[in-house]
Amino acid sequence: MKPVRVVCDTNILISALLGSSTNRKVLEIFESGQITLLFSKETLSELAEVLRRPQLGIRISEIQSLFRAVQEKAEKIRIERMVWCCRDSKDDIVLNTAYF
Repeated sequence: MKPVRVVCDTNILISALLGSSTNRKVLEIFESGQITLLFSKETLSELAEVLRRPQLGIRISEIQSLFRAVQEKAEKIRIERMVWCCRDSKDDIVLNTAYF
């Protein structure tokens, strides 16, 4: 059975690294291969930018582990054209990654 392809908002992944057990489950099933996370250049850039915020206190080893898993297991999506329809333009990036 093929893994389900999933687009996650950056907040889900950040919450997982900060200790949310529910969101941590998303990372666990991704790392086990049960789901495939989809990233566009834009969503990956947003994730990297948020992870650099020192006030979050996320350990470097956790960030490196996440990016290693993304490089090895995630599917990279190329957004051909953007559709702008959300009140928050950052949500458009997630929507467009899912739509591709």
